[in-house]
Amino acid sequence: MSFRSWCGPDGLGKARETPTGVVLSVDMVVMLPDPEWTGEGPPEEVEVEDTYELPCKYVVCSRCNGKGTHVNPSIDGNGITSSEWAEWDDEEKDHYMSGAYDVSCEECHGLRVVPEVDAERCDPVILKAYEDYVESAYDGYAEEMAERRMGC
Repeated sequence: MSFRSWCGPDGLGKARETPTGVVLSVDMVVMLPDPEWTGEGPPEEVEVEDTYELPCKYVVCSRCNGKGTHVNPSIDGNGITSSEWAEWDDEEKDHYMSGAYDVSCEECHGLRVVPEVDAERCDPVILKAYEDYVESAYDGYAEEMAERRMGC
């Protein structure tokens, strides 16, 4: 199971088209300046839980390298060893090399591109909160995978 599939079909947010381009809508908590701060003393921050929209750009899918398809993971999900390859007959090898075992890309769903947060166009505070959110989610994923390996 990959981190992306663990997060759901849209990762950690929902990408959508808007009149100004594609954005990623993410439900998260962001530390923002307190709107009631009077200007006396150091500025205070408050946690604001909301849906934030981060501007995105389309990049070539890293799973299929822009092809839109990849070999079915049930065929070579962990790679094919030389001994496995030697066991295949010529017809199976031809099928594999010709793409007969290919399926629509699990990440881009055949579109060949995926949205990626455009850091240059993001509010720095929101971008930092998003990066922390992604890191926290990945840490949770890594912990869950470790627990599964231990049989928990």
